[in-house]
Amino acid sequence: MDDTVADETARGDMTGIASEPVLRVDGLSVEFLTDPGPTRVVSDVSFAIGEGETLSLVGESGCGKSVTVMAILGLLEARRSRIAARAVRFQGRDLLAPGGKALRSVRGRGIGMIFQEPMTSLNPTMTVGEQIAEVLRFHLKLDRKAARARAIALLDRVRIPRAAERIDDYPFAFSGGMRQRVMIAMALACSPALLIADEPTTALDVTVQAEIFDLLRELQRETKTALLLITHDLGAVAEMADEVVVMYAGRIVERSPIAELFVRPEHPYTIGLLGASPEWQSDKRRLTPIRGRVPLPGDRLDGCRFAPRCPFVVDRCNSEIPPLAEIGPLHEAACWRAPLDPDQP
Repeated sequence: MDDTVADETARGDMTGIASEPVLRVDGLSVEFLTDPGPTRVVSDVSFAIGEGETLSLVGESGCGKSVTVMAILGLLEARRSRIAARAVRFQGRDLLAPGGKALRSVRGRGIGMIFQEPMTSLNPTMTVGEQIAEVLRFHLKLDRKAARARAIALLDRVRIPRAAERIDDYPFAFSGGMRQRVMIAMALACSPALLIADEPTTALDVTVQAEIFDLLRELQRETKTALLLITHDLGAVAEMADEVVVMYAGRIVERSPIAELFVRPEHPYTIGLLGASPEWQSDKRRLTPIRGRVPLPGDRLDGCRFAPRCPFVVDRCNSEIPPLAEIGPLHEAACWRAPLDPDQP
């Protein structure tokens, strides 16, 4: 099948209303149903991504980034979780509609997912070609011959050398970087309108990380795909993102265009992340670690969840949760002292 025809077939009825963002999440909250009782792990998360845009979710491990994405895609175990939102819409479709029909129709087709661990995300008992072709046969109803030809084209597109020969290899025959390229090929198989990359360079060396991000940028320029990037790598965020959403303990604490965030961070947690990042401090001052740890989901805190670690804390922080408030054009922060001076605790 011609690539142009395949792309049109893949998008098919996935085209939405032009004024709608590709993905809009409004007031998403997630609870895990544990033996002691429901435990809130994500609270009132909202963001939107337009065609060709890149939005990055940033924060330490345990801040709720991956859980947010798993909830959007309906990948959390229903018996152990509870999801609520004012709206979660993909190209105008309600992904939380009863029955899950909308989710099933877009997951893997309209929305592609690159998981964070290439070493374990591929099925070791199937060749890489079979795994890509399976996606194409299921969603696009291609026959085996057409699916195989398309799989070879996809492997070539993500720069797998000798794609026609390597298509029948098993995942163990590929390096970590090549496996991640295979994962990207699978995610792009149906020409999705939205690509979600969850820590796509975990466990890869620095050189391979740069190659993967270069590949994602190139593919995004070609396809105008919206990209939701989940990472703790601030260097990658600076290169890839148009907008950044900083999460802490399940809540959004700052949201800003990329240039504004690095020039004028406003939440103490964002300031701490930049202060602990070699990319931003190596030529200025010694790295400053954020003291303490991310609170566990069950920890009881009446006020701001960052207060126990915050150098700017005041009494109000320990008793009231600060709302996400506008502090500049397209720039919001959830801090009682914002805007603040990082040099004046």
